[in-house]
Amino acid sequence: MFGIINPPNAFGQNGSAAMMMPSLAGEYPSTGAGMSYAQNVTSGNDAAAGWGSSIDLTNLPPWSHSYVAENILFARAFFAMNPETISADGKVDLSPLSTNPIQFPTDVAAASRLDYGGSPSSSSSAAEPSSTDGSTTPNSATSKGGSNGAGALSSPRVAIALVAVAAAFFAL
Repeated sequence: MFGIINPPNAFGQNGSAAMMMPSLAGEYPSTGAGMSYAQNVTSGNDAAAGWGSSIDLTNLPPWSHSYVAENILFARAFFAMNPETISADGKVDLSPLSTNPIQFPTDVAAASRLDYGGSPSSSSSAAEPSSTDGSTTPNSATSKGGSNGAGALSSPRVAIALVAVAAAFFAL
């Protein structure tokens, strides 16, 4: 079975993901959490940080905009954590994953929707936990039962993001 998803291109236009991302992040706490996480993880990797920026959201239903944005942010984090999968010019090649371990980012958008008894939108201002050596580590709580990131793999959003990554690979 084979499938390709080719989203329309709106490079630099008002309907592009890059132009709409800040307003979506302000409107939806989960998108805002995903944006903060992706910006942190993609720091220093311009190709990963800009992936999906030109995707046109104008012809998609408004209810889907935040979901598309969150999946773009998840894919950016995936590429940043697996830098061998994206070249400096933004071309995606997943073949190195056959010989290298795969790093999966935390699905912070899904985690921010969980009710921990506090406000999910305030998680970006919360202090990060410290490791034993005194450095800070990102909050990776993804389920009520643990903080190892395994809960992110059970999210349907992960499957959608992986399909989008595979589609981008096959589109090249």
